Amino acid sequence: MKSGLTDVSTQYRTHSGNFNRTCHSQCTFDMNVSVIVATFEGCDPQQINDRNFFEQLLRESSEAGNFTVLHTYIHSFEPQGLTGTAVLAESHINLHSWPETGEFFVDMATCSGAEATQAAFDTLTRLIKHERVLPHTITCHSKPTRSYSPLMDNPNPLNKTLLC
Repeated sequence: MKSGLTDVSTQYRTHSGNFNRTCHSQCTFDMNVSVIVATFEGCDPQQINDRNFFEQLLRESSEAGNFTVLHTYIHSFEPQGLTGTAVLAESHINLHSWPETGEFFVDMATCSGAEATQAAFDTLTRLIKHERVLPHTITCHSKPTRSYSPLMDNPNPLNKTLLC
């Protein structure tokens, strides 16, 4: 599977999965989902606790991926820390900061393909002052092998299965 990663991002793997979905009218379409999850360490505490900077990160990363922003929200915690999200027509970008430890967490998923998702992530790595980035692994299965939510002991028929 071609991932579309740039040389600077080979250590931050984009997971791409193809989904075949059937809608209620019996039409079938394929959806390509790209996911990047990573923790930035050694970040500037003032920078990652700045609400205006979070707005810039969401705006510029969305522009870099050519995503359609439907809504953004940023929440400030006391005494410090921020959580921000951009709800995209293509999925989402979530950002979380812990200034007290200099850590910044990114979770982004889009159906725009690996190159667009990677462009958005590369923008974040360019803008955030950091010492290192730790990628997180997401394991997905082509067939459901477990409940979508590990918190649910008894399977709920309304609970979706993890397919990616």
